[in-house]
Amino acid sequence: MEIGEFEKLLKQANLSKKEFADIAGMNYNSVVNWGTKNTYAAWVEPFLNFYIKAKKYDELMQSVASGIK
Repeated sequence: MEIGEFEKLLKQANLSKKEFADIAGMNYNSVVNWGTKNTYAAWVEPFLNFYIKAKKYDELMQSVASGIK
């Protein structure tokens, strides 16, 4: 994954690097260093993609539940 792709996925997920580090149970400095070394763990891209999908699903379910009441 390229640096720009990581930033793009974070933006889509509406997460800062600090929030991502907290959710992933990682040290913030490790996440920041990914950009300087241009290397990312293999699980990061699928993790963010699933996070984004889950967030959309939660929003849809909340919207449907609101319409039922």
